[in-house]
Amino acid sequence: MELTYIIQIALGGVLLGGIYGLLSLGMSLNLGLLNIMNLAQGSFLILGALTGYGLSAGLGLPPLLGLIIVPLLLGGLGRFLYPLLIAPLSRREPAGAFISFLLITLGLAFILEEITASVLTHPLISLQAGLETWQWKRLILSPLALLLFLVLSGVILFLSYFLFKMDLGRSLRAVPQDPEGALFIGIPLQKTRAWAWSLGLGAAGLAGVFWILLFPVTPFMGLKLTVMSILMVMAVGPGHIPRAIGSGFFWGVMESTGSAVLGPRWGILIPLMIFLSLLSFFPDGLRGSR
Repeated sequence: MELTYIIQIALGGVLLGGIYGLLSLGMSLNLGLLNIMNLAQGSFLILGALTGYGLSAGLGLPPLLGLIIVPLLLGGLGRFLYPLLIAPLSRREPAGAFISFLLITLGLAFILEEITASVLTHPLISLQAGLETWQWKRLILSPLALLLFLVLSGVILFLSYFLFKMDLGRSLRAVPQDPEGALFIGIPLQKTRAWAWSLGLGAAGLAGVFWILLFPVTPFMGLKLTVMSILMVMAVGPGHIPRAIGSGFFWGVMESTGSAVLGPRWGILIPLMIFLSLLSFFPDGLRGSR
């Protein structure tokens, strides 16, 4: 196998892994900060992808503008949905609330899937960014790869500053550690949880725009992406944002490698077996095993 081919596989894996990193970032926020396993996380990625498509194909906006507009729209949708679906259940006992969250977000996933399937006139769509690829020797390089890397780097830096330096970020970290203590010192629990939920949906929307700019999208891939994001997060421990993003990158590289070795239809088997094995040996994740 030629060196250029190996590098091309690795670059493709980094692209795919960057999208998975954004998806698992949102799932990590939900699980670590809210104790919510959002089974609609992948469906929100698809909704973000189709929203970006609609902005470009329907309204004529530049495709890359969706990278700014869509996360804001889905974050706003999160703020709208939180008091309707999530806040009423957060007052229950944790065990009962967790099951209720599962059922509600699963129902939300089915609703989003049916809506997007009925709206689309074609079951498989994609969107061109209008950026020319670069070729160096036998390597084909995409400007989107650099853009995705820069966006993810910015997201990690922003979240690090937000979670550890800003009052709202400290509140997000304090709530899951000691909800009663956080309430005692005056942290508004519902407002803080609403922000975490909105950030998770915004990250899924951003991942969706990158996905449709790089790969075709079908409405029926949401639940599969959700299960993958759960595995990525649980393998490293919920609530640890940098590790969740790194887990997504690792999955993407392994899937790209599997596609090259086994074929595109079977590429997902390699990361799936690795992550399932990790959870078999470390049920609490790598973070909990230390």
